[in-house]
Amino acid sequence: MRKIWGIAAAVAMAVGTGVAVTPSAMADPCGYFEAPSGGVQWAFYNHCGPTTVMIKVRNNWPAANYNQCVRPGTTPLRYDAATTDFAWYIGEPNCTP
Repeated sequence: MRKIWGIAAAVAMAVGTGVAVTPSAMADPCGYFEAPSGGVQWAFYNHCGPTTVMIKVRNNWPAANYNQCVRPGTTPLRYDAATTDFAWYIGEPNCTP
């Protein structure tokens, strides 16, 4: 019951500040993480801030590293977790996804 009230309070605060946050995004850790989806371990990035930002995604060979603009909340990355090594914030707030 405490978890439900905590989620409700977080959603209410986010709505009050104009930031859209889904309950599933609040459950995900901030930053890079891996999670199963459709029987495969996938790579995700959860941006917990209020604006869009640029991230750097580091991949294992042969996939090339790339930069990606992400919105607040959880974004699935291009490749599965076996191909994606890590992702991190590099700046450029208010970029265009």
